[in-house]
Amino acid sequence: MAVVSIGGAVSAVVTEVILSAAPPERAGAASAMAETSAEFGGALGIALLGSIGTAVYRSELAAKAPDGLTSEELEAAKSTLGGAVETAAALPRDTAEALRNTAFDAFAREARIASVVSAVLMTGAAILIATLLRTARTRPGPEAPRSAAEHQDGDRAGARIRARPRPERPPRSHR
Repeated sequence: MAVVSIGGAVSAVVTEVILSAAPPERAGAASAMAETSAEFGGALGIALLGSIGTAVYRSELAAKAPDGLTSEELEAAKSTLGGAVETAAALPRDTAEALRNTAFDAFAREARIASVVSAVLMTGAAILIATLLRTARTRPGPEAPRSAAEHQDGDRAGARIRARPRPERPPRSHR
């Protein structure tokens, strides 16, 4: 829960950066894109880590399942942790205990592996973002515009140049 809470604080900063980089007339589209990206990233992460976890759980349980299980019982136990516990309830005591222990160990292993994969992916993403931000800051930008005094029309051109005030943005509401 603490990690999710930290992500919530970062989310507000990221949204602010995205909205401040967008022109005011495109703020709605930028906000929608930020929200859609966050939802898509969350769904993709759940799908990826869930698939990895399921594959690890099933392979661990298949490799270490106690002897004496029928193929139907093994398939039911491999489906979910709840399926393993339910299957164990109908087995003899020693086999049931062995199946429960194997299923709990397989579940713990899949959770550890999914956590490590998640940490590696987040670290890689952080390094990539830091690298991209560093190169974005060091790239040469366009030449600065000439001052009004250097303008080919001289002082008269400088008198015609007026700074346009930037329109104020409507206040944003945060959820």
